[in-house]
Amino acid sequence: MTRFESVTDMLKGLGYQPKTLVLSVEEGLPDLAEQEALKLSPSDRIVRLVRLRSQDDEPLILSVATLIREHIPGPVRHIDWSGSLSDFMRSQGRALSFSTARLQAVNMPAEISTRYSLGGFDPWFLTTETVITATGEPVLYAQDYHRGDTFTFNVLRR
Repeated sequence: MTRFESVTDMLKGLGYQPKTLVLSVEEGLPDLAEQEALKLSPSDRIVRLVRLRSQDDEPLILSVATLIREHIPGPVRHIDWSGSLSDFMRSQGRALSFSTARLQAVNMPAEISTRYSLGGFDPWFLTTETVITATGEPVLYAQDYHRGDTFTFNVLRR
């Protein structure tokens, strides 16, 4: 949890062979949390991705990622969003360096649970993070729901 790495890399490090299913890609306006995290105005455009990482047919992590639209060239629907967002941002000249994160146990919001058939797995371990480049630019806001019955996180406190 204290090492900055992609969700896919974390899962592979735990011995999973994850598949990434892109559930939705939407362009729109940022909500208040996205505005604050990414330092956006209400009229700035964003791209919101919802992706599910699974092992075989078992859902492991549902990710909701928000990117700043102006950082993405061309039509967003022509991009293969199943890969690493860290790699994608690096290819756009915005290498991710670190993040600030909040960790909490939650029940999956009913709208998300119903829409993506994820009922019966509560509680989830939610990490909400703002990912920042080495130059201090916030470029990615992510909410990752980890299955509470599958993941345990160890943290070294000093």
